[in-house]
Amino acid sequence: MNLAGDEIELPVASFDDATGLVPQYENWITRRLPWVAPLPVPQFARNRES
Repeated sequence: MNLAGDEIELPVASFDDATGLVPQYENWITRRLPWVAPLPVPQFARNRES
């Protein structure tokens, strides 16, 4: 869990049903597995501040 101002980051695996959640950005893309397609949202190599 990561707290930053007025938002909180939680792994999507924390939810039983995440179908209603829409990503706003993607963190830690440097660790993305090669077979995982990028999301059509802003990308950050590490944390969003980077």
